[in-house]
Amino acid sequence: MRPKGMTKADLEATSPRGGDDGGRGMSCHEVARRLGCAPSSVIRWRQNFVEGGRDAIRAIPEEGKQHGAYLDDDDRAKLAALIVRGPRAAGFSTDLWSLSRIRILVEREFGVTYSVGHLHRIMASIGFSAQKPEKRAREQDPRP
Repeated sequence: MRPKGMTKADLEATSPRGGDDGGRGMSCHEVARRLGCAPSSVIRWRQNFVEGGRDAIRAIPEEGKQHGAYLDDDDRAKLAALIVRGPRAAGFSTDLWSLSRIRILVEREFGVTYSVGHLHRIMASIGFSAQKPEKRAREQDPRP
């Protein structure tokens, strides 16, 4: 989350300073105070800077609808059908769906990227709910 009133361009211009200041003896809290951001942002910028240089701390596009794209009613019906067919039919290695896998499926099939939280709402709107697999011991006797 960026500080109130700060644009993505402002954030990108600011984040290299947070990343670079790591070698100058300033604490994360001091850098955050000076930049008006959260210390966790400075920590993340520093880690990204160390791992990938300046390119790693460029502002990333926000998750969510891209270029006005969304799932209309037909797309949602197609998504429901794909989910009913199962994860293996969609190219995954196990028979368990997760919101992360559904996110990959939606992006691959429809070219739309949603956050996992929003996908949860979409799934509920088309009649699916979160389920947890039952935990059973492998050695369990299947007889009642």
